[in-house]
Amino acid sequence: MLDQNTFRETLHLVQRVAASSDQPMSREEALSYFQDMELSPEQQELVYRFLLQAKASEDDAKKISKLEQSQEQRLYQRLRAGDQAVIGEISQQWLQRIVTMAREYQRDGFYLDDLVQEGNLALLTALHELLGCQEEQELEKRLVEAVMDGIEQYMGLESGAQQQEETILAKVTLLHEARELLKAQSGEEPSVKQLMDYTRLTVQEISDIMDLMEKANR
Repeated sequence: MLDQNTFRETLHLVQRVAASSDQPMSREEALSYFQDMELSPEQQELVYRFLLQAKASEDDAKKISKLEQSQEQRLYQRLRAGDQAVIGEISQQWLQRIVTMAREYQRDGFYLDDLVQEGNLALLTALHELLGCQEEQELEKRLVEAVMDGIEQYMGLESGAQQQEETILAKVTLLHEARELLKAQSGEEPSVKQLMDYTRLTVQEISDIMDLMEKANR
């Protein structure tokens, strides 16, 4: 089964590689990063469309002519009919809308470009899921919800990772200070029990942090 976190991390890694290159990345080169994941043809198509879409800037989005509502509805009808070629047309039409939605979520610690890319990825994923879907539903509402969920999930994951890093750093700092203070008081290396009593950390936490500190000093 495809690990979604690994897939998303790899996808963003490839996007950064592609963005830093003067030459456009070929489809074959892009997919080579995923060779161990056994992507389906649909997932391969999603990867390449995402990379193409990620190159589009906010200025590019403003240059795209907005379709009339009736024209958009015809695109959705083609999507329901299973026309995969329409995915690119719909995603282009949605680019400026995603930029606007991402701006509403933007806050300290989150870059607009990252939020837009997450919105694009969520949109493309939803479009592939809806391809050939005959079920009666409001496609536009479904796509809006997908983009919002994608951005919110990204922000939640990023916030959680940042909080975890800050917690670990605080514990490392606390243990280091406790170790230095107790050593200065007794003239010898403090025991694990002394460190536990001083810091209120568990034996496992102290062991893990000590391992990290030893590796960092190698």
